[in-house]
Amino acid sequence: MKVAIIDDNLVFRKLTKIAFEHVAPGKVDVLLFENGKEAIDHIKEHIEKELQVPKLILLDLNMPIMDGWDFLEEMLPIKNDRQLDLVIYIVSSSADEDDIKRAKNISDVKGYIIKPIDINQITQFVSDFME
Repeated sequence: MKVAIIDDNLVFRKLTKIAFEHVAPGKVDVLLFENGKEAIDHIKEHIEKELQVPKLILLDLNMPIMDGWDFLEEMLPIKNDRQLDLVIYIVSSSADEDDIKRAKNISDVKGYIIKPIDINQITQFVSDFME
């Protein structure tokens, strides 16, 4: 299973990757992206080459270059046009009610998790999305 972690916080990316690898050793391929642009470019390239794209995306909202909202704006039409089997969770330090409401109004966003993410949530992701 491929998982994409899109977050500008290097420590969060690395710790979350370690947690996934601990919960599902050898069964999870964790991709790390510093911003939405890196992730969208990777996904588009993999679609063109007919390679596997992430099944689960953990998306931060506040990032430089391309934030989470801009990523969703560009990614969701691709997801729907290509009928991609991927699930997006927002994982943000923002507890702003406007952000939470906005996310809940996007049907392709499965949930909103306020950081820090814990090992139980990682375990649940693995059990929900393992092929």
